[in-house]
Amino acid sequence: MSAEDSEPPGDAAERPPQQESRATNVRYTPFDSRYDVPLPDYDRYGLRRAIDSLLLYAGSGEYPWIKTTSLWDSYNTNILKGDRPISGEHLFLRIDAVSNTVAEMREIAGGGNEIDVKSTLFTSFDLFYGNTVFRPPSWRVKVTGAADIRHGDLATKDQTNGDGALQEAFVEFLLAEFDPHFDFVSVRVGRQAFISDFFGFIFNDVNDGVRFFGTAQSKRIQYDLAVFNMVQKDPFSNLNRLDLRRDQVVVAANFFLQDAPPGYTLQFTAQYLHDTLAQHVDVFYLGFLGDGVIGPFEVGHAIYVSFGNDDANPVSGVDTDISSQLVAFEIAWPRDWYTPRLSLLFASGDSDPTDSKGRGFDGIFDNPRFADAGLGFYHRQNLVRAGTRLANAFSLYPNLRAKAFAAPNSVNPGLLLLHLGVDVQVSNQLFLFANASYMRFVATESLEAVFGVPNLSKGLGVDVSLGAVYRPLGIDNLVVTGGVAALFPSGGFEQIFGDETVVAAFVGITILY
Repeated sequence: MSAEDSEPPGDAAERPPQQESRATNVRYTPFDSRYDVPLPDYDRYGLRRAIDSLLLYAGSGEYPWIKTTSLWDSYNTNILKGDRPISGEHLFLRIDAVSNTVAEMREIAGGGNEIDVKSTLFTSFDLFYGNTVFRPPSWRVKVTGAADIRHGDLATKDQTNGDGALQEAFVEFLLAEFDPHFDFVSVRVGRQAFISDFFGFIFNDVNDGVRFFGTAQSKRIQYDLAVFNMVQKDPFSNLNRLDLRRDQVVVAANFFLQDAPPGYTLQFTAQYLHDTLAQHVDVFYLGFLGDGVIGPFEVGHAIYVSFGNDDANPVSGVDTDISSQLVAFEIAWPRDWYTPRLSLLFASGDSDPTDSKGRGFDGIFDNPRFADAGLGFYHRQNLVRAGTRLANAFSLYPNLRAKAFAAPNSVNPGLLLLHLGVDVQVSNQLFLFANASYMRFVATESLEAVFGVPNLSKGLGVDVSLGAVYRPLGIDNLVVTGGVAALFPSGGFEQIFGDETVVAAFVGITILY
């Protein structure tokens, strides 16, 4: 029996504002909308100053709720952030604007240097119907536009290039909901972001696709099935094009199991690539991954096998059967204000480019969040000699191809990486990172064939980097990042690019409203 059923019949307008249910003996005050509940003024210690209405300095008091007085207030409850409905009880709108500017100075492996400045503005409109917590939206429409300006000595040939793109545009519908635990099945159709695994080893992109996703067993199980028909990237901005298809289809199916063991999430993934841009390439990926906490340690692992066929491999020039492997492991030990980290990665390499077997591991459109997290010289820079590419920026694989414009290449040298790092939290505003990575090729025969340098040794080098993240306001609305990295070459890398140490430095500013 509800509280209203326990009351005698009569005009609700004549009832007192505060009622007591005889069934539950609970006193309550009804409101027309939970978003219009009047919030009392609250100052536990009586320390608040009039000029401190938004900036909550340490020691100035405790303010669990603050009344928003302006649409430009991005710190407190705001209708433009989706905190309150724009109509009724369930229709919300979230508007985000993100400005990201990065200036980078890099020495080029093999000789030369470059200054590259890139600024991108993202504006996103996210309209959804439902509740803000506990359950997915009944429907959702999101559109993100991007405008980019870039000037690089080499990247844009000392010219200033501008580009605009519809970077994201999708609709989402709730297909089914399973009470009482809010498990669900939803579908998302259109241009959308997708990361195929915890680390982004295989696919990490925003592209055109259809994705079914949901949960089971009170959200302990999560799953998704996604199909992407890839669009081409702009060569200067890396933003999506509207008019050019990639002739590439990607399919990914994922199954996640939480708390197996407790605190650790397991992922089982199957991914498939069909590429017909220059040659027919069909590659399957089967992966077993994990990420979480085991005892006092933060742990992650990944094991992949890939297999398939490349009917005209660009290195061997012949029909190639693909069979390759990836193993990665990372462990961190949080110790109060600092966290040491150890990472290991093995991506298999091909030792005979002429035997119609492709044993080198390569992703589809990877952007790994692993080891130095993109601060290192090798991880962050394109490595090219005389127009021939060894590796791509923000990729770990020495795959001898352009990541955004060519199919995976299984005739490559592979990589062995051992990384040591430490993350330091100086304060809520300042974070520091130090990294050192030792790297070597697994096999160099494919490098000898591509670069024409005989008897290459397997050494690649030692990469060291320092980075910092500074949040002046103590939140992510304004973030300044910077880093410096140096690659000390050895072995085969020296024979291809020379023995000079190469250095790069960058500074970036991200503003979020």
